[in-house]
Amino acid sequence: MNSCALVVAIALTEPSNRPMIELVLLRFDGMTEEGAQMGGIPETPRKRSRWVVPLVILAVVVVAGLTLVAIGVLMALKSSTVQGIVKEAPVIAECETRLKTLGAALNRYEVSHGEYPPSLESLYPEYLDSRRPFQCPADHRKLSSGESSYSYTRPGKRVSDSAVISRCRRHVAGKGLPPFVILLRKDGSVSGVFEAPQGSR
Repeated sequence: MNSCALVVAIALTEPSNRPMIELVLLRFDGMTEEGAQMGGIPETPRKRSRWVVPLVILAVVVVAGLTLVAIGVLMALKSSTVQGIVKEAPVIAECETRLKTLGAALNRYEVSHGEYPPSLESLYPEYLDSRRPFQCPADHRKLSSGESSYSYTRPGKRVSDSAVISRCRRHVAGKGLPPFVILLRKDGSVSGVFEAPQGSR
């Protein structure tokens, strides 16, 4: 006879101890007193904290998202489009500098003559000491006298300062992208935009 049975046997000799012995046995078997009255329902384990599972799920989502972003960045850096933009950036910057030089010369000509010149060639040599600004660095042709890499539209006196008077279409930033056009406006400012496809105009 084991010790538990011995204790129960001894306790049962005293009728007044029976309720206490029954409660001890219920606790030993993992039941509550109320559960025993309802048919012997075992006591359920303590619930885990509610924040643990959501926190684990959030951590998994964050890690997965960062992994996908890293993969996307690596793929983009290897793409020919991004490489083309990076390679073309210094050339575009030099082209913008040359267009700004032309814009300053055009404004000096307009101040002196009251109107803009009929062509860019009219700026040399009085308003430009070199023909270098006439040629875009992306244009590797050998230009003859009177030629320029940039188109030119002679502005009238009533044309607004934001009107485009010269532009360069020599730059392609990447495969599959439209030409990157650099614009010179009447006020001397320079900006670059991707040329809209023909069908979208």
